[in-house]
Amino acid sequence: MMKSLAKIGITVALIVVVALRAGVWDALDRVLSLLPSVLLASAALYLLALAVQSVKLRVLLPECPFSLLFRVTMLGQFYGLVLFGQVGGDIARTVCLARACDDPHKVVAASLFDRITGLIGLLILTMASLWLETDHFSTGLRLTMAFLCGGIGLALAALLLPLHRLLAPVLARLPFADRWSGHLERVRTALTTFVARPRLAMLSILWGVVFQAMVVAICAVLGAGIGIDLPPTVWAVVMGVLSLVLLAPVSVGGVGLRDVTLVGMLAGFGVSADAAFALSLTLLGLQLLGGAIGGVLSLMPPAAPQAAPSSNCPPSH
Repeated sequence: MMKSLAKIGITVALIVVVALRAGVWDALDRVLSLLPSVLLASAALYLLALAVQSVKLRVLLPECPFSLLFRVTMLGQFYGLVLFGQVGGDIARTVCLARACDDPHKVVAASLFDRITGLIGLLILTMASLWLETDHFSTGLRLTMAFLCGGIGLALAALLLPLHRLLAPVLARLPFADRWSGHLERVRTALTTFVARPRLAMLSILWGVVFQAMVVAICAVLGAGIGIDLPPTVWAVVMGVLSLVLLAPVSVGGVGLRDVTLVGMLAGFGVSADAAFALSLTLLGLQLLGGAIGGVLSLMPPAAPQAAPSSNCPPSH
């Protein structure tokens, strides 16, 4: 409860900071003046990006049908809002998927593996954009950001290789770990299988790059509609940094944190605070759209999972 109240307090404080700097009514006017075609295109790209995310997970779980993976991805969007962040959404998605599949331990391992390869794909696109973009970033800034991104990427890659070995002692310290020892060992075994297949990891990383490229396309479409004229390489860097910032579980669903980050970063490219705030509001609208769809799906009875003949797992809820 205290953590939730702290997140709410930080969210309100960040929104106040942005409101004092940006013209709130001007930002709302920019949002309301967006053409319906721009809104429809961005919504379609958003849903397509979530479909790509489902395909990415199916690389690790080929036995799961796409319909099931897309459903739990949308449920993750809903619970990401309800549970105050990406981590809560990831946990909810994993739980829903584990209840619908034959091997819940493999699902847990796949979710961990999927998150790490997704971050590596994000960093690859960010660094590639930094390398190509020479007009808006100085050489010193490009080298500094590339060094930081490269360091994070190498750290993730180094974690990926021995992940199955490091996970067991970490989880063993959790409360009631003695009761979970059998489950933890099965998760570790599943991770060992993923790590032993480098081509699988590369394919998962590639889909992570595609997903992030979809996010960049969404921002480019919305930015052009609002009046922000920036090349795709700049958007890739901005969204790469924003995605890393939003991993910090300090606000409710990234609200406030996303606003402050976009207003601060885009100011360096001559973008007004109200235009940057308008972009943040439209991105929040897409997030609410995904959450609303996930909320509706959470109320609907799920279809019977396509399981192997020997499966006796209960359907997802």
